This record gives sequence, structure tokens and C-alpha cells, in this order.
Amino acid sequence: MVHLKVKGEILLTDGPGDIHVDVFVSKVKGGTVLYTKRSCTHETFKFTLPGSGERDKQGNIPERDIVRFCIVQRSRNLKGVDPPRDVVLKYHSEKPSDKRAEAVKSNDVRLDRLAVTLDTVMEMFDGVSEGIDLTAQLEKQIYEQSERTSKAVVIYSVFSCVFLILTGVYRVYLAKNDLKRLKLI
Repeated sequence: MVHLKVKGEILLTDGPGDIHVDVFVSKVKGGTVLYTKRSCTHETFKFTLPGSGERDKQGNIPERDIVRFCIVQRSRNLKGVDPPRDVVLKYHSEKPSDKRAEAVKSNDVRLDRLAVTLDTVMEMFDGVSEGIDLTAQLEKQIYEQSERTSKAVVIYSVFSCVFLILTGVYRVYLAKNDLKRLKLI
């Protein structure tokens, strides 16, 4: 039987409020809990995912169970709601005979809070610049629509005025004929 070792790190980005996260890792099939940790801001984790080295009838290696990472934000602010913060989740898996795993073990690097915060800020900046571009496109579309609407309103106003003037002239003509018929003029 071959077991798969999974190692990783969770880092809650800097921000306002006293916020911690609860981490749960479980198998989707069966719900077996593989790792759990409550109230953490920066945590390394590891767990073993059992598997089988036996092959099926076609000679294929069986797939392992799918693993679910569940991260729940918890605020210690009793008065209101703290703004949400990003959680960085990095992990890798290794087999016991994996040469790359030995290199990763010897070169174990923890996430730098400042680097993660900088990455988060850069992602936010990219989102803001995309939002500005989208707003400019929407503004252009709205301007073009307003120009078309403005032209339609002008045309409608001209036809309305012409109709009112013709209706007024016709009513004056009818009133003049009625007065002539009654011999008041």
C-alpha cells in the first residue's frame, strides 16, 4: 500500500480586525477528516492520504480520493462584521520514493507575510485597473446610447410641435366657420 504525504501552508493576509480561520481537510468520499486546526493565521500542515499500490484489472493505478479543503473565516469582533481577507493556501504532495520530495524537504521555505500581502495588493490593483477599463467601456456605450436617445427625442419633439400647430390652426378654422354660420362675424 502506497501512502501519499501532503504538506502545505496556510497564510491569512494582513488587514483590519482580529480575524482567524478554521481549517478542515477531509476526503469527499466518506468525509474522513485528515487534518483540522482552529483559530490560525499562519499555519503549516501535513497529512497522509492512504492509497493502494495495487493495479486494477486493466493495469491502471487506481485514483485516490478527492480531498476537500474547507477554510472558514472567524471574526472576534462582536460589534460588527470585519471585512473579508484573503487566505493563501499552498500545498504539495509527495510519494515516499519521490526524489523531488527530498529536495523540497531540504529546501523548506515558509511564506513571507510581506510577499503574500504584496501579491494580494497587486491582484487588487489588477482588479481595479480592469474595473477602470470596464467603466470606460460602459461610459462610452452609455454616451452613444444617450446620443441616439437625444436624437430620437428631438425628432419626436419636432413632430409633436408640428402636430400641435396644425391642430391649433385647424381648430381656429373650425371656430371661424362656426361663427360665420351662426352669423356672429
